[in-house]
Amino acid sequence: MKERPKLNFVTYVFMLYQSGLIALGKMENPVTKRISIELEEAKGIIELFELLEEKTRGNLTSEEERTLKMLLDTLRFNFVDEVNKKELENENKDKQNKDGENIEIH
Repeated sequence: MKERPKLNFVTYVFMLYQSGLIALGKMENPVTKRISIELEEAKGIIELFELLEEKTRGNLTSEEERTLKMLLDTLRFNFVDEVNKKELENENKDKQNKDGENIEIH
């Protein structure tokens, strides 16, 4: 049987970070075995990280603080990247529709 990692603050934030990566489509969901982008879920995880950052300020070791900041910054960067991709995709669809190409009627 595989031994579980020691549970501590850094382990916890890495588990939360992994959930953020799954929501951002950067990792396969281990349950569904699929990759999908869930921006609202990712936003909620980022907000949870921000809450942790606020509530633990002054109570973390330097390693814990650096880890939390690094993971939060990475999630924020990837979130903005995915939002920008989605906006660009929507702009391209709008442009195609205005040009009279690839119009889908349902």
